[in-house]
Amino acid sequence: MKHFQFVVVVYNNIVDTLSFFDSLSNQIPGDYEFSVVLVDNSDDPQVMLKIDEATKAFKFVKVLRPKENIGYFPAVSFALPSLNKNNDYAIVCNNDLVFYKNFCLNLLKANYDNEVMVVCPDVITFNGLHQNPHHKHRLRYYEVFYFDLLYSNYIFAIFFQRISKLTSFVMRLFRHSTLIVRGSRTPQFIDQGIGSIYILRPSFLAAIDCKLFYPGFLYCEEACISWQVRYSNGKIFYDPSLKVLHSNGATLNQKSNYWRYSYARESYWKIRDRL
Repeated sequence: MKHFQFVVVVYNNIVDTLSFFDSLSNQIPGDYEFSVVLVDNSDDPQVMLKIDEATKAFKFVKVLRPKENIGYFPAVSFALPSLNKNNDYAIVCNNDLVFYKNFCLNLLKANYDNEVMVVCPDVITFNGLHQNPHHKHRLRYYEVFYFDLLYSNYIFAIFFQRISKLTSFVMRLFRHSTLIVRGSRTPQFIDQGIGSIYILRPSFLAAIDCKLFYPGFLYCEEACISWQVRYSNGKIFYDPSLKVLHSNGATLNQKSNYWRYSYARESYWKIRDRL
């Protein structure tokens, strides 16, 4: 029997968390078992109480609480040493995901090459946007230059955001679907997957000693895990047979654009030399 362990990070969000639990409890049965370690970064006592109540209904959940909100990837690293060493996969993710009913069954059937250390599913937003592959290839120099400009000044960021929206509109208008890389149905090696979910294999956890490299608080997790996989002589694999729905930052979307930009900029400049 295979063992899957989910690590989910929560911050003051009970509605999405309950949907997350529901989707796992409705998985198609198979020759596997799973459990959930929930890292609760919340500082709202009411949310924390509701999370504790939810664990009574969902017996597969164990709650860990850091002393303060330490961010997403630091919270994952906080939980990794406590995982069962006999796990076949550790699935680390946001709480704003809903898993397709066959997610665990398809993961049970998967057979990945030994060099694969991290697997990325097909992540679909509720409005139908596919978020993987996030980057198929390592960023080229001109792409890094683009991000240098983007994270140099908030005014630049607003300008580039508007240009990006116009470009996307024109592509949809003329149906240039071949230009859309994300949402590929072809399993393939990629450089980066979207940060909302990663499936970590034991070989990766052993190589990094259960310590994810991440010097920031939020954002740019994709670049960090990509660098750590490369440094460990492994590869990231995109598997479109594994599907999840993503409400796309439901908690963070409550924050202002400038708040989100400030954290993203801070993280970017801390990890830029590892792109």
